[in-house]
Amino acid sequence: YQKLILENQIVLEELDMECQEKINEDMAYALSYLSIYNNQLNVPKMHREMNNLMIIYGLSDMIYRGMTLVKFYAPNGVMLSEILHSCFCSHYNKTDVEVQ
Repeated sequence: YQKLILENQIVLEELDMECQEKINEDMAYALSYLSIYNNQLNVPKMHREMNNLMIIYGLSDMIYRGMTLVKFYAPNGVMLSEILHSCFCSHYNKTDVEVQ
């Protein structure tokens, strides 16, 4: 999970920086501008890929918020959030012994 989120966040940030550097506008403007060249580019595919990236980014934000709520409001929230993080958000797969 963490690796997927990190990779997609990096891709989004790189695309946004490239748009800012090249045309001094955001990605939404760039995609609408590219629709003019519909015959030469597969703009619908680009839209789908950007939407998928944004959905993944949104889902990761919701998971982060959920983990924060668990940490501060659940009984034994700090310990529970550490267990959840160890199981599902770690950069590498941990064994059950490592989680314990």
